[in-house]
Amino acid sequence: MNVIERQKRLYVAKAGEQVRKGKMSRRDFLRAAGVAGFGFSAAGLMRMERAVAAPAKAPAWARDYLMAQDEMNAWLRDVGSRFSGTTIRLSSESTAPSQITSGLIADNFTALTGIEVIWEQTPLDQVLSKITQDTASESASNDIYYLDQSWLGRFELDIVDTRATYISDAGNDLNMPGYDFEDFIPELVPAIAEYRG
Repeated sequence: MNVIERQKRLYVAKAGEQVRKGKMSRRDFLRAAGVAGFGFSAAGLMRMERAVAAPAKAPAWARDYLMAQDEMNAWLRDVGSRFSGTTIRLSSESTAPSQITSGLIADNFTALTGIEVIWEQTPLDQVLSKITQDTASESASNDIYYLDQSWLGRFELDIVDTRATYISDAGNDLNMPGYDFEDFIPELVPAIAEYRG
């Protein structure tokens, strides 16, 4: 990362901190981020001002369904036990899908693997502020960040592409049985999760 890019990231991170403290409006934050060359997808913008009254919860049938997946659960116990005691830190936007998924982790992932997941969920602007601060200072406070699709190009040099390790190697025991990247809708991947191929 060059000096100018680092300064832009620190500028956006500082603006995000001002929003968090209530000293800057989200509208002004969007302007500041835009000046620094950061964009937001239209889908992300529609969610920024919406308050969630209560966290979304998974329906009871979802927990029961996941617990009944014998092959997947055996694989999680087998592979995950090697990483028991590990903590994974994740930062994402607080949305209904992330709230539901994080609510299922304790019973359906941690209990089987021994891997603890700490999932910080904040408004989208705070996710951008956090990742820009962490990448500019080269000291990540999280292992995984949610990236809005409009940010992929901005952070391309800060991303580890795990496909070569976990998806491409058919014999890799870290691949979940039956997982096939090709199952994703072909038109969806380039539209929301791809940058330069």
